[in-house]
Amino acid sequence: MTCPECRHDNREGVRYCTRCGTSLFLLCPRCHAGVVADDLYCGECGVRLPVATSRPILSENRPTRPETVSTPPDGNGAARAPMESARKHVTVLFADISCFTALREKLDPEQVTDLMNGCLSRLADVVRKYEGHVDKFIGDCIMALFGAPIAHENDPELAVRAALEMKQVTEEYNKALPVKLEKPLNLHIGINSGMVVAGGVGSQDHMSYTVMGDTVNLASRLESLASDRQIFISKYTYNLVRSRFDFQPHDPIKVKGKTDPVPVYEVLGIRTSAGEERQTVKTPLIGRSHESVLQRALRIHRELGLNLKIIANELALSRVAMGKGDYEQAAAYLGDARSIAETDDNRSDLAKILHAEAELVARQGHDARAGFEAAPALFDELGRSRDAERVRADLAAHTSGRPA
Repeated sequence: MTCPECRHDNREGVRYCTRCGTSLFLLCPRCHAGVVADDLYCGECGVRLPVATSRPILSENRPTRPETVSTPPDGNGAARAPMESARKHVTVLFADISCFTALREKLDPEQVTDLMNGCLSRLADVVRKYEGHVDKFIGDCIMALFGAPIAHENDPELAVRAALEMKQVTEEYNKALPVKLEKPLNLHIGINSGMVVAGGVGSQDHMSYTVMGDTVNLASRLESLASDRQIFISKYTYNLVRSRFDFQPHDPIKVKGKTDPVPVYEVLGIRTSAGEERQTVKTPLIGRSHESVLQRALRIHRELGLNLKIIANELALSRVAMGKGDYEQAAAYLGDARSIAETDDNRSDLAKILHAEAELVARQGHDARAGFEAAPALFDELGRSRDAERVRADLAAHTSGRPA
């Protein structure tokens, strides 16, 4: 099958071009239904299609990643509508290959290009193996997404597993190189999870599917802070996968653009079965059925971008975590909910989150008066006096229960 971008003649059965990585099939960017040549609108969801659809339709009913597309004018001379943007919960991975700068000084440019393409191609294969989406190549760095455009129940886990296999693949690539390098190629990787805006970015003539937001920025910063063979993940991602892998906590690191130092965890490997059993023993089984229902609903609402539902799920899950004494996980849920509420200027839910955060601080035995005072003030502004009085009652109980 001929690639529409580089014109490479691919063998039968492949989904992506083996030369440039471009998708060989075209689906609707919103609902992933198959489209046929010259369709202007999707036959399933009615969205205006961003490109002239001349590529083959995927034979299986399975979505694939959107690719970089050009958006030529339609028959009336007007530019076609860009891909729609949506808020999504994703895990972002940056993997940078070290030593290529030194290679450029010692090897022929063509040799360096062949080495880089060979390594990046193998890394991209790993991303796709774990159902991720190769967002872009930035020099000798690859940016990958897990959760956009296609979401899975365990995207953070898939991202970390992909990162570990990327390290292994790079080691194997070093052994198979036709030239002997003074220093082997190594990866340093950064991973972060959170809300992003996903959709088409670019001009009317050329648009790419990508994601934007602070989640992406922190993942990039973690990658730049990691040394060779290190995988750094954020605290939020750690909370989502901590029962699956072994970690080495690092001291909080000052990151550009962040007021407070950022906690960092290094991924050491997949946790052994014995380690998983130990983790299971520590977690009470009370309320697990209710918790699993909430987590399942949260995944669905994140995929659909229903922010009000996401906040409600995370507030409920934070209370379940507090009930189990898992204060770190409760803080992660509340932090994500607060980020969404502040971005959407959702003051009603923000007041609830402030109240829940104050309860969390109080449960840990700390002074929570600032939080208990902020929430009722916001409730008063919203005209919800009953909610404000309820929080003030909690404040009175908290204050009286503290030692003089």
